[in-house]
Amino acid sequence: MISLIKNSNLRNIVMANLFSSVGRGMTLIGIAWYAVSKNDMASPLGIIMLISTFLMLVLGPNVGIIIDRFPRKNILVLENIIGSFVFLVFAIMDILSGTSYILLTIMYISSMTLSQIHFPSQSALVQEIFSAHEYQKVNSTLEVQIQVTQMLAGALAGILLTNYDLNIVLFITAFTYLIAVIFSMQIQSTKKTGASREGGRKKEHNNWWVDLSTGFNYLMQHKLLFFFGVSSFMPFIMLMVSNYLAPVYIKIGLQENVSVFSTAEFTYAIGAFLSGMLMMYIASKITPVNFLIINTALFAIVMIGMIMTSNKWSFIAFYGYLGWTVATTRLLSQTIFMKTVPQELMGRVITSIDMIALVIRVIFIAIFTLSLDTIGARMGYVYLLILVLFSLLCFYQTRTIEQKN
Repeated sequence: MISLIKNSNLRNIVMANLFSSVGRGMTLIGIAWYAVSKNDMASPLGIIMLISTFLMLVLGPNVGIIIDRFPRKNILVLENIIGSFVFLVFAIMDILSGTSYILLTIMYISSMTLSQIHFPSQSALVQEIFSAHEYQKVNSTLEVQIQVTQMLAGALAGILLTNYDLNIVLFITAFTYLIAVIFSMQIQSTKKTGASREGGRKKEHNNWWVDLSTGFNYLMQHKLLFFFGVSSFMPFIMLMVSNYLAPVYIKIGLQENVSVFSTAEFTYAIGAFLSGMLMMYIASKITPVNFLIINTALFAIVMIGMIMTSNKWSFIAFYGYLGWTVATTRLLSQTIFMKTVPQELMGRVITSIDMIALVIRVIFIAIFTLSLDTIGARMGYVYLLILVLFSLLCFYQTRTIEQKN
């Protein structure tokens, strides 16, 4: 890992990702807390997340097409430039008009759109720049960086949101994106456009439907990869839905303040950080899919304990293991995808799985938006436990994927 850190491309990717992610992370924590705190109700945040997820569902297919058609480095640079500009505008709007639900919705949509562009683009760029034997080490390095960022975002959000208004966080986010622009521009990539990656087959790119369906068709032809992909996204789906449940559970269910929310986010990052540090060793002792089966089963047990005890410390501990599980699953599944999916299809395949995950997310957020003020966030986590058990079953059914793909 130390030798890889000496690689200028990896350093620039890490630093660009660190600065953009810490600002975006603080902003998302702030949006969620402000939405719930305004009237002590869950439904406003649910509506914000539901609108955002529907839009992601519409934009999702185009993200994969863009990633496979245009230089991945240029996409990341443009994403950071847009991020710096829009958060600066949001900060000014917040000062002039106050923190309204409309502004919170627009900010959340913008943050999630940037995230949806960023992570598939970064994965595709890593696959493009580095060799196959480096994927595991590069992904571990990036996972450690992501979780250091998450720890910083959680700690800073707790301090800033306790003492200052949301617009201060937005100004800081605009500045962090600006720094990310500088680092992302220094990434060296010799690859050009999607057409060059596919041997100049430009005619195929003239057909929007062909572009849209290519990723799904590839998954349908590789059934184990399809089910593995869906199950590998389940912890991430759970995290996204929990981003809705957590502030509601803490504010309304446990009657605690924003410090518990930021502490949970910080603990989440610690769990994920440990995953990034230890995954290389664990991967040398057990196959990735077998480890995912064991880890998902343990996660289900931890989640049952959290639901049964219902106090802030069990919730914080649960969030720490959630961080470990999400990071572990993302790290191991990314490596499997990079080794099995052709470079020219990577963006569309990952985005196709992401689209399926978005549909599941829409369903859960819609259900919770309509019912959470009645059933309570604790019951919401019971429903998510069912999702975890489904993921466990899928991992078990695809345990031979590394031999068959």
